[in-house]
Amino acid sequence: MDFMSLLDTANKNTKSNSKKLDDLKTEVDSERRAELKRIEAEKRMKMEMMKRKKAAMPPKPVPEEKKYTIPKKSKEKSEEDKAKIMAYMAKKAEEERQLLKKKQAEKDKLIQLRLQAHGGKATKRIAKNFGMSAIDLQIRYGHDHEHVERLQKQQWREEEEHDKLASQYRNGVYKAIAQKRKIDEKVGFSDVVKLYYT
Repeated sequence: MDFMSLLDTANKNTKSNSKKLDDLKTEVDSERRAELKRIEAEKRMKMEMMKRKKAAMPPKPVPEEKKYTIPKKSKEKSEEDKAKIMAYMAKKAEEERQLLKKKQAEKDKLIQLRLQAHGGKATKRIAKNFGMSAIDLQIRYGHDHEHVERLQKQQWREEEEHDKLASQYRNGVYKAIAQKRKIDEKVGFSDVVKLYYT
């Protein structure tokens, strides 16, 4: 066999194989078309069935608009309502009282624990945290009466210091005003100031 005969046989083989492939391809295409037609027919059948069902079903009744009418109350019913409201308000007030009592009890317990942690002696910081004065806190929750006396003396000292500072500032302001008047009189500003203020 020479080269040309090999090429001829190869050419014949490829032609026959391509012919077989074309036949197979057309067969597959025809099967696919047939399947698509069948699916399309099924869809049409389902759609027709749905249309028939919808046509056979009666239409839904349209709900009528409900007109609101104000109910008329009798005296007995209004008295019952008032009684219910009063009972509810009393219950709510009682719940609030119970809640306040519970909160106060928790606060008292916390204050006692804080005082125990500080040896039963109230300080300004603790009193400030609970919105009370140190003396009131010590009298109410503490048991050391000597500490109450110490706190009382300390408070008196602080009040005296505040009074001294206030009087010093007051005297300083009075002196400054008197000095200003003297200067104004020397300069002659007093007439202008009097005219301005009148």
